[in-house]
Amino acid sequence: LINVPQGNATSLKIALVLWRGETDGERGFKDGLRDLGYSVDYEIFDGEQNIDKLIYMIRKTINYEDFDYIYSFGTTVSLKVKQWREQKGIKTPQIFNLPANPVETGIVKGMKGSGGNHGGTSSGVSIRLQILNALKLHRIKRVAVFFNPREQQSLVFKKTLTEVGKEMNFEIVSLRSPPVSQTLEYNLKKLVKKEVNVDSVYLPADSFLISHAPMIAAQLIKTKLVSIGANRNFVQAGATMGTLPSYYKLGRLAAQVVNRHQNGEKISDIPVMTDENPQLLINMTTVKKLGLNVPDDLLKASIILN
Repeated sequence: LINVPQGNATSLKIALVLWRGETDGERGFKDGLRDLGYSVDYEIFDGEQNIDKLIYMIRKTINYEDFDYIYSFGTTVSLKVKQWREQKGIKTPQIFNLPANPVETGIVKGMKGSGGNHGGTSSGVSIRLQILNALKLHRIKRVAVFFNPREQQSLVFKKTLTEVGKEMNFEIVSLRSPPVSQTLEYNLKKLVKKEVNVDSVYLPADSFLISHAPMIAAQLIKTKLVSIGANRNFVQAGATMGTLPSYYKLGRLAAQVVNRHQNGEKISDIPVMTDENPQLLINMTTVKKLGLNVPDDLLKASIILN
């Protein structure tokens, strides 16, 4: 049961600390607060995928006392905001949205509650579930995984995928792809030229990789490899499939965290919210180019992109 402010709308001022501009997550957050009866003044601070700019904003630009809440997007931003707030004893509560592994990356102590003056959502979907769905379409024995060694979440994805591989008897081939376009292009060319012996590719939800989704997907189609995307942008751009949460839904859940806190709950005790019904997306254009057959039951359970 959600309590809605009564009478005149409750006014809030919220800083949106972003990494790559506004996403469906922020749109869901804004819509959720509006529908809950809040009138919100937002101020945007966008890191533009530049870690130096992000850190400068967090430490020098944002006047935390001016805001009722600090909203943070994803893992890198949320972790940096949390660390600075704790270091400086900043009392303005933080609402994080969309980090995939908030416990493993140190954003929260546990999914049942953050243990601090912050709360929010996680975009995490079990990698095991992602692979199980992919196996319904294609056999997997050797998986290439792109990872960004400069982002903690990307390293967690790689570690977890390796553990799932041991459990499900497939091998991981790591393609180290830091935020330098030439390195990413070099790894893609190795796949196109068959210099790397794999049957599938896993694309973690890393902001640098997501920003290059069209280029990555275009090259992967040339490889004739099945690609599993851990972000909707990959599948929309041409990756074969992905089992994914709704960013918009998670944004609305983050708005509920604000509302529960406004209605008297300790933010540290509010569980980290997740999308309990992640969607299986299949890019049918790519499936046809790869000559794959999608079983009828999988088609019925999926969202088809053309």
